[in-house]
Amino acid sequence: MQPVNAIELHGKDIKSDLNSDLRIYNPEVFNSGLEIIKDGQNEMIYRTVENRVFFEYQEKTIGDIIYTKKYKILGSEKLLVEDYQTNIGLNGDILTLNLFDNMDKTTEQVELNLWEKNYLEPNIETMARCSKIWPSGYTGKTISRLSGHSYAKNYKINKGISRLGTLDIIVKLPDKNFDQYAKLVDSLVAQEKNAVLNAIGVGAMDQIIKASKKGVSLSTFKIILKNALKAVPSVGAVTTLYSYVNTSHKANVARDKLNGSKNQLGWGC
Repeated sequence: MQPVNAIELHGKDIKSDLNSDLRIYNPEVFNSGLEIIKDGQNEMIYRTVENRVFFEYQEKTIGDIIYTKKYKILGSEKLLVEDYQTNIGLNGDILTLNLFDNMDKTTEQVELNLWEKNYLEPNIETMARCSKIWPSGYTGKTISRLSGHSYAKNYKINKGISRLGTLDIIVKLPDKNFDQYAKLVDSLVAQEKNAVLNAIGVGAMDQIIKASKKGVSLSTFKIILKNALKAVPSVGAVTTLYSYVNTSHKANVARDKLNGSKNQLGWGC
């Protein structure tokens, strides 16, 4: 399919008077990281905080195409930073997302098999197996079943382990970066109690997390959930998925900041 030029969503694109709504742009108040302004059948407007920078997304769905514009909030102005469209296709059990960037004219394709909820790719099977085996002396094991992140601490030798797949990062404690990582894993575990996430399944969630690195938007999450759950999702279900995936990415970033020795486990752990 040939790329279609992005459409205008809301008339004037660059400037908007935000003085009456500065509350939304205060990081100390904006704790959730996501504020939904409009959730219509074919249109969504929402605001996010990413690395303490505020953004507004404007999305419109026409047929099988989602048009997305992302603005950076600069005082009383909006600066367009991303402009892309997502073409949605369904072929048998495969949901295909074709993302076309209207700014740099690049295309990426993501395929999701959301019906293989219980199928685990080899790396996920390894994560599940390795999460059960830890060195002697490590306690307080916290394991995120859907994201694969886990950690444990050894208070006798003041060390902590961050584990993802077959790679351990061993950190000397106390360490503020490890504390931040542990906090995010705790949040993932708490969120996994939500019925929406459990209905999606481990295998499908792994694919969604991978796909979201390509630029999957809130409107796309809505379509993913509609197909995965076989029902029109509530705004609460969409934000639940968004929050979980966002926390998972934050955990990846926090893990990358850990400064410690690395131990590659065998595939049999």
